[in-house]
Amino acid sequence: MRKTGLSVILTFTLYILFGQTNGRDSVRALDQVVVTASRTLRMQDSVPVPVTLITKKDIQRLGSRRLIDVLREQTGLVFTTDEHGSGLQMQGLDPDYTMILIDGQPLIGRLTGKLDLSRITVGNIERIEIIKGASSSLYGSEALAGVINIITTGAGTATKAELSARGGSYGTADLTANGNYAFANRKGGLQLLANYYRTDGYSLSSGQSGQTLPPFYSYTVQGKLKYVLNQRSSLQLSGRYAYRYQHTVYNFSGNDPEKDATAEHDVNFIGTWNYAFSSRWKSRLEYYLSLYNTDEKITQLNTGKENDTSFFRQALHRLEWQQDYTISRQLLFTGGIGGNLESVKATRYPGRQAMQSGYVYLQQQYNPGKRWNIIGGLRGDLHSVYGSLVSPKLALQYYPHPKLSVKASLGRGFKAPDFRQLYLTFTNPLVGYTVLGTEELKKGALMQMQEAGEITTIYPAAYQASADLKAERSWSYNAGAVFKPVSSLRIELNAFYNNVNNLIQSVPVAGKTNGWFVYSYVNVSKVYTEGVEFSGRWQLLRNLDWQWGYQLLYAKDRDIIDSIKAGTGNYGMITDPHTGSSRRAAPKDYIGLTQRSRHQLNTKIFYRYPDWGLTAGARANYFGKAGFADQNGNGYIDRYDQFAPSYCLLSFSLEKSLLKERLAIQLSVENAGNYTNALVAGQPGRQLFAGVRWNWDKKTINQSSIKDQ
Repeated sequence: MRKTGLSVILTFTLYILFGQTNGRDSVRALDQVVVTASRTLRMQDSVPVPVTLITKKDIQRLGSRRLIDVLREQTGLVFTTDEHGSGLQMQGLDPDYTMILIDGQPLIGRLTGKLDLSRITVGNIERIEIIKGASSSLYGSEALAGVINIITTGAGTATKAELSARGGSYGTADLTANGNYAFANRKGGLQLLANYYRTDGYSLSSGQSGQTLPPFYSYTVQGKLKYVLNQRSSLQLSGRYAYRYQHTVYNFSGNDPEKDATAEHDVNFIGTWNYAFSSRWKSRLEYYLSLYNTDEKITQLNTGKENDTSFFRQALHRLEWQQDYTISRQLLFTGGIGGNLESVKATRYPGRQAMQSGYVYLQQQYNPGKRWNIIGGLRGDLHSVYGSLVSPKLALQYYPHPKLSVKASLGRGFKAPDFRQLYLTFTNPLVGYTVLGTEELKKGALMQMQEAGEITTIYPAAYQASADLKAERSWSYNAGAVFKPVSSLRIELNAFYNNVNNLIQSVPVAGKTNGWFVYSYVNVSKVYTEGVEFSGRWQLLRNLDWQWGYQLLYAKDRDIIDSIKAGTGNYGMITDPHTGSSRRAAPKDYIGLTQRSRHQLNTKIFYRYPDWGLTAGARANYFGKAGFADQNGNGYIDRYDQFAPSYCLLSFSLEKSLLKERLAIQLSVENAGNYTNALVAGQPGRQLFAGVRWNWDKKTINQSSIKDQ
């Protein structure tokens, strides 16, 4: 009996691993087209750099409402919040170092260095491509950690429409209309999206003033027009407008509460002309315009008095010309030249500030044989503020076996000083500290404060801050392998190491007569992150899909390690706050940078029962404990300090398809265990949602009508 049971189990396992389990569908699901990694269309497994692909089907199965909800469940991406806002870490690097693109063009609006991803709807996202590792050789500043490219639905040659509505906990409502119209004998296509989203927000602590997530509503409209001019050329225009209004009420004094309201406008326009000189030589000319505006007003509710008003205006113009030339089936060259004009005008900046930059890049993709794939690239940037930079990149892929590929890549990345670090002039009216950008410091702003009697002491760091800020630079190394024993199973392993120099940090440069300080920015820290990522996707049966991922991460400041070794300052000692005893610190006592979980694990499983039109999904996301705050005053996180605890979030979804899959009804529960903690950013309690989605396709309807007749 025991042998029979073991035989059945062994036979079933071998069937799943090596049997013909819907091979064609599996290949289609596990190996998709990506464009971000090389700026050209390539299959995912033929790109020699770490690539994560999230398809439209994946997004729909998650039942997610905003972009942040989709990304926070991906291996190696962690959502964090601090006093400067919220964002996503990649490979342990701060959110400032990940470039966010929409249809290949950068989003702007980093008021405090971070980009708020909750402003982006998922209603018309076709796929999301995540490239890990320094990508500055192709995309320029802010790509030290990697690139997230949100590719929206393009204007197609079919006439179809989709309507969806979703609502649930915390007064959430999400309404989307998305459609495409083909015209001129399908030479032209027009795609339109309209989305409305609202939430009442939530609070993690009943005693706090204001809400953890303030209530807001937003709407987004986007359109794409594509027209084939002739056999050689085509024209595409894309426009997007998003508006968000957010407000919350604070009551610090207990007498007259204050309302803090912010209106946000986000505009993008892309014009693209594609021209093929021949089957080997293709050209693309593209113009991009992005405008981002915010207006904030703080008023007393009882009296209507305005306590504070502020505004922020940012603009980006970009013109780029790219050429793709195929010399042979084994060799492809991609080159481009472009320029940026950025400007900002804000309450906290003196006048209108502007930056100009030009760049040129060249990349070759070489396949010397069936087993080798080589990509080399070089980019040069010339900037009006920080001068010139060169960013190289090299990636190799080798197939020792048809089912196994080995990858390795290295790249140089950079992040330019932003407007805030250069031109900010701000004094907190409630607390009294002042922040000055380095350019304002060089113009004598600190001396003017001293002459006005506001300064008691000028620190030596003021002279360091008066020097020109350098761009932050990094070297990124990735090495791993992809194993596909069968078409239905894909396993990937990637080890990474990022070494960042010239990190820009705020430091006190002077003491004020009110007891507070003046801060500015200097290049000081050296940070490294290293770890391993393990992920996979297995289509166990024709209708059963299992995905998983794990990240092991170490992220530390080299300056702190060196100071601990030298025993200098507070770094040399470690104190137990419970007993008050102190001892000499060792490098192993240093845990690492704050808000970094050592271990992150996620798993998803989806099962479809076609006879009933049912799809069920279950997801689990685990995050290990992460350093939160230094409590014993030695300037770094050790085991005696405050940690955000480890936790696991469970989510479930159920979808029913009707009317030949034209109608879908979905129920979902997120954070089913109702886990909340004030130290865990952006995580509300249990959320229940219900949604409906309706698809209409003219071609499918016509074919169904013919069959019915």
